[in-house]
Amino acid sequence: MNVDIDQPLLLLDGECVLCNGLGLRILHLDRKKKIRMSSLQGQTSESLKRVFPHFPTSIDTIVYIEKGDMHLRSDAVLRMIKHLPFPHYLPIIFLIIPRFIRNFFYDIVARNRKKWFGSTDTCALIPEKDARILP
Repeated sequence: MNVDIDQPLLLLDGECVLCNGLGLRILHLDRKKKIRMSSLQGQTSESLKRVFPHFPTSIDTIVYIEKGDMHLRSDAVLRMIKHLPFPHYLPIIFLIIPRFIRNFFYDIVARNRKKWFGSTDTCALIPEKDARILP
């Protein structure tokens, strides 16, 4: 599978209720239909592991790829939201906070997300429902 790494691509844990909800919300808000999505457990993720040697093996990490660059954790979220309409892109201001502080809080949520929000056996990001969702 060949994946275009220049166009915005967000990879989320397909078994996490919080991640699925976030993914569906982003698809709804992305009026210009720029952001593509896939599950970290899917074929797209496997293909990207050959392109990016440091692609995360943990599903606790949100991955955002654009213009050939890979961003992880809080950087991924904050760089992706620039494509969303006002006021949803306003948290981009948090990029001024040092990464280690942002990621400290990101890691707390990532570690506890399934305990707090639950998990599911089926990913809500179904490729047949939207062309922006990759397998």
